[in-house]
Order: sequence, then C-alpha cells, then structure tokens
Amino acid sequence: MKLLQRARAHTRKSVRGFRDADLARSITRTRRNGKRQRISVRWILYHVAEHFSGHYGQILMLRHLYRDRGKKA
Repeated sequence: MKLLQRARAHTRKSVRGFRDADLARSITRTRRNGKRQRISVRWILYHVAEHFSGHYGQILMLRHLYRDRGKKA
C-alpha cells in the first residue's frame, strides 16, 4: 500500500503543472514490435488512473481474502 501511495504522490507531482492545452498534445510511441502509435497526454493520464484503480482493487481484494480466511460460507 505504501508503494502505491508513493507512486500516486509522484504522479501528482509530475502532472501538477499541466494545463488544458498540454492534455491535447500528442506523442508518438514506438512499441516493442516496431509499430508506431500516436497517443494524447490525456489518454496517458486516463490510462495511469485506470492502472492505479486496478491495483487498488487488487489490494482491497487481497485484504478481504486475508480477513475472511478460514471462515466457512
């Protein structure tokens, strides 16, 4: 959980200065297979938020499983 909190703090610090115009900016990413892909900063930030949500959900699931271990249904 602490590692996730550190990652979130780093992300907030990194994007704090972004303006609306920055979100519309696009970059070209070259994938490992050589295929090039054009993506916006807005999409990147959405993907990062989605990724954090997934990890947080995994942590919550593990906490519930740990709490409920040994209980019979």
